[in-house]
Amino acid sequence: MTALPDVHPPKARARRRRNSLTPWLFLAPGMLMFAVYVLIPIFQSVWVSFHEWDGLDRCIGSDWPII
Repeated sequence: MTALPDVHPPKARARRRRNSLTPWLFLAPGMLMFAVYVLIPIFQSVWVSFHEWDGLDRCIGSDWPII
């Protein structure tokens, strides 16, 4: 006799994949806000610290006549 292939594992596999994705969907907005408000400023400050920039650049419109 030959055994029939089991039909149920793909459903279980899809459910397992969906269950492993659900926590990441809940964490995504918080991780995005953390990146925008914490990680990006940290990397920008590291970039500024390695360059000779005093933070007081000349204004673009400083040589324009006052109207």
